[in-house]
This record gives sequence, structure tokens and C-alpha cells, in this order.
Amino acid sequence: MKDTQSKSRQLWPWIRIVLVLIVLAFFIWGIDWASVADVLRTAHLRYVVAAFVIYFGLQLLKYWRWQWLLNEAGVETPLIPTMRSYFTGAVVNIFGLGRFGEVARIVALNRETGAAAATTTGTIFVEKLFDLVFLGITGVAVLFVLADLGAGLEINPTLFQILPVVGILAVLITMRFGAKWLRWFAAQVDRFTFRWKDRLLAEIEKLAVGVASLSSWRQLVTMVGITSAMWFFIALSEMALLPAFDIQPTVYLAIAVLFTGYVSTATKMTPANIGVFHVAVVAALGPFGIDREQALAYAILFHLLISGVPLVQFAGLYLMRGEVQRGEAK
Repeated sequence: MKDTQSKSRQLWPWIRIVLVLIVLAFFIWGIDWASVADVLRTAHLRYVVAAFVIYFGLQLLKYWRWQWLLNEAGVETPLIPTMRSYFTGAVVNIFGLGRFGEVARIVALNRETGAAAATTTGTIFVEKLFDLVFLGITGVAVLFVLADLGAGLEINPTLFQILPVVGILAVLITMRFGAKWLRWFAAQVDRFTFRWKDRLLAEIEKLAVGVASLSSWRQLVTMVGITSAMWFFIALSEMALLPAFDIQPTVYLAIAVLFTGYVSTATKMTPANIGVFHVAVVAALGPFGIDREQALAYAILFHLLISGVPLVQFAGLYLMRGEVQRGEAK
């Protein structure tokens, strides 16, 4: 049984790659690549620059949200090492398979500053919980957009009420009981005797401290504000790039691209989401009457933007560290 499971785990990455290649082959069949190149060549530079600036600022805002959560958990870390840790995770998430960027972020911060890995994990849990809630709300909005466009969907209005309520309840339960439940669990573990008990209890307490970064109404309101601003700037960067290809930016377009792009990047089917992201964005733009070549050109440039900006920030921070180290050596 174990051998079968081990073989399945070894085969799955290859199966995934084959499935992606089949989908990509079907997708690119009939694409006029000369037309895609022409669209890219004639893109309006000022809109590309505007999207770059907005996305650059967005990444700093996402970092600052995590830094704020760490501070709320009582983890005081220097600015530059924490930024390096954040962008290390961002680059691993972009170019690796799977969601190992969060693990890389935890390990990097521990090595850079000595911050407890369990506490850092708690803050990232809170961060991702908010992102999932906002993604769920955006997904429901996409369904309504498609229904409004006449895509043949029949939407039950109660769906729009139920899904946000479930997400909000998850956030409120975490705020009210997250750290308390972890400490209650630690008390139950303490009743037993085993070799690693003290170490386990210490790690559970550190995790509870991280989750307690969301434990008051002040923290909740702040997180809602920061995350709302973050998702607004994601949509704004998408809308800023659309006119570069003579596509009229609308809120509907931004919502569709935001949801499909975010989901496709979360699946991590290929390194840097090459292909998968492009298929998702083209599919999102299709119902709006945008032809495949124009949509693909937009997807290519936007993919370069969301992959390149964190890489530039990551490289800059590590070059900065090298300069500091050389200065100290002198």
C-alpha cells in the first residue's frame, strides 16, 4: 500500500505536466502568433509603465501587511531582512511548483532574524485566511458578471449572501477563538507524557501567539482595510494595463481577470504558471468580445509584470545586502 502511494506521488508531477501540455496544445492551436507579436509591439508604453508602478507599490503593501501582523504578534524584526524574507517567498511561489513560498518565507525570516517559525506561521495563516475570504467574494462577483453578460448562468441570489457570510464567520471565529483553542489543545496535550512534549507545547504556544495577531476588533478593522486596499491595487494594475492594448477598462473586466488570474497562480501547475495563467486570462477576456490574439498579448505582458516585479525587488534587496556586507568588511 505504501509503495503504491509512493509511486503515485512520484508520478503525479509528470501526470500534471502532461495534462497541462495537452491543454496548452489545444489552446494554442490556431493562434495567429504574428498577430500576437504585432499587438505586443504596438502596446502603449505609458500604460505599461503605469501598471508597473502600481504593481511595484502593491508588492510593498503586501509586505507591509505581513510586517504589521508580525509586529502585532510581538515579533520585532528589522525592515530589510524582513523584506528579503518576504520577497524570497514571493519568488519561490512564482518560479517553483507548489505553494512552497510560504515555507521559504518562514525559513528565511528565521535565518535572517531568529524569529520563531511557529509564530511566523500563525501570522501567515491569518494573512491567507483574509486572502481566501476576498477571493471567495470575488468569485461570487464573477458569477454575477457572467450572468449579466448572458453566459447562460442562473445565479441564486442567496449564494452571494451565503459565501461571504461563511468567510466572515471564519475570520470572526479565528479572531475570537483561534489562539484560545490552540492553548486549550496544548492543555490537553500536557496531560500526557512523551519525549517531545515540552518542545511541542512550546511550538503550540508560539503558533498561538502568531494567530493572536488577529484577536481584537482593532486588528480586524486594520486587516480589512489593508487587504481591501491590496485587492483594489491588484485590480487597478490590471485595469491600467488594458488600455495598452486598446481594451476599454471596466470593473467587470478587472473582476474577471482578478479572479481567474489569482486562481490560476494558486494552482501552481507549471513553473511561474507559464501557460496556465495565459489560458485563464484569455478565457476570462473571451466573454467580453476580446479576440484571442489581443487577450493573449495582454496575458503575456501582465504575466511578465507580476513575475518580474517581485524578482526585481528580490534582486535589489539581495544586492543591497551584498553592498552592506562589503562595506562592513572594509
